[in-house]
Amino acid sequence: MLRNYIGSDEKVTLPPGITAIGDEAFMGKEFLKSITIPEGVTEIGSNAFMGCRYLRTVSLPQSLTALRDGAFSKCKNLQEITVPGGAKLIGRKAFFACESLSKLVLSEGLVTIRSSAFANCRQLTEVKIPEGVTTIGDEAFSGCEMLTEVILPESLTALKYGAFKKCSRLKRMVLPSKLTEIPKSAFNSCVSLEKIVIPEGIKTIGSDAFSQCINLTELTLPEGLTDIAEYAFCQCSNLTKVSMPESLRSIGHYGFFGCNRLLEITLPIECTELQDAAFGFCNSLKWLIAPGVSIKTLGNAFIPAAISYLCRPEVYTIPEIAEDYRKFVKSKMRMLVPRLLAEDRVEGIATYAADGAITLANVDSVFLQPAIEAQATACIAFLINWKHQNNLSDQIKRKRDEDWDL
Repeated sequence: MLRNYIGSDEKVTLPPGITAIGDEAFMGKEFLKSITIPEGVTEIGSNAFMGCRYLRTVSLPQSLTALRDGAFSKCKNLQEITVPGGAKLIGRKAFFACESLSKLVLSEGLVTIRSSAFANCRQLTEVKIPEGVTTIGDEAFSGCEMLTEVILPESLTALKYGAFKKCSRLKRMVLPSKLTEIPKSAFNSCVSLEKIVIPEGIKTIGSDAFSQCINLTELTLPEGLTDIAEYAFCQCSNLTKVSMPESLRSIGHYGFFGCNRLLEITLPIECTELQDAAFGFCNSLKWLIAPGVSIKTLGNAFIPAAISYLCRPEVYTIPEIAEDYRKFVKSKMRMLVPRLLAEDRVEGIATYAADGAITLANVDSVFLQPAIEAQATACIAFLINWKHQNNLSDQIKRKRDEDWDL
C-alpha cells in the first residue's frame, strides 16, 4: 500500500506492485496535475486525492474494486473520469465538488453510488448509470447544475434523499420499474424538468419530491400509488393537469400548494384524506370532482385558495335536489372555486372549519353537523337556493346579495 506520497512531480506514474492507495496519501498536493495508477491497485482510500485542485487527468486500472469516501473530492480541475468495471462501490463524496468534471463514464459492474458522490459537479452534462447499480445515495448528484440527461438502469431499487436535487437543467426523467418510492426532495428545485415518467411500482411520493419544478406542466400518477407526502408538488406553478390513480389514499400538507395553473382535479374514490393546504393557493382551480368519494379527513385543504364565502355554519342548508345543485354550480363556476362535486349526485360538500381540520362523512340533511361538533366558529360551503333563504339576518342577506349579484 502507498501510504503517503512525498514527491513534488506534476505528473506521476505509480510503479507496479502497489495494491492500494492509502487514506489521504496525496491529499492537498496542489502541484499534482496527472496521475496514472497501475493494474493491481484494488482500492483508493478515503480522501486519497482530496483537494488536489490542479489535478486534471486520472487513469484508473481495471483491477480497481472500490473508491472510498472523498477519494477525489474537491479536485476542482479534474475534467473527465472513467470508472472501470471492476469497481463495485463509489464512496461518499468520492468526486464531490469536482467543478470542472464534464465527462463521466461509469462501467457495468458498479453496484452502489453513495451519498454526495458527484454532488456539485457543476459542469457534468449527462450521466448514464449502468445496469447492475441498485442504489443511488443521498444527494448523489445534487447541485449538478448543467446536467440535462440522466439514464437510470432497470436494476435500480433504491433512490435516496435529494438524489437529483437542484439539477436545474434536467428536463426529462424516466424512473425504472423496480423502484417503490420517490424519496424526499429527490427532484426538488429541478426548475427545467418538463416530464417525469413514474412507473406503476411506486407506492409513495416523498415530501418535497418535486417541489419548485416550475416547468412541469402535466403529471400522470401511476396505479398503485397510495400516498403523496407533504409539499410533494408544492409550487409547481405551471402544472395544469394531474391524473390521479384509483389507488390514491391521501394527499399530505401543502401537497399541491401554489400550483397556480392547476385547473381541475378528479379525486379517486379511495382518497379519504386531504391534509391542510393540500391545494392551497391553487387559484385557477375550477373543478374538484369527487365521484362518490367519502373524505374522512379534510383539513384546511383549500385555504387560502380562492373561495366563495366565509360565514357561520348555521346559515347554510343542503340542497334537496342534486340536479338543481349541479346547475347552480355551473352557473356560478367562477365564484365556486374550489368545490367538491359528485358526478351523478351530491355525495359531499367541501367545508372549512376556521378552527382546524374537521371530519366529513357523506352528506345528508345535517351535513354541517361535523363542523358544529368540531366547534368551528366559521365554515364554507356551496349551496343552491341562496336567495330564497328567509331565515337569514338582514346583514347576511345584504352580504349574500352583494357576493352573488342576486
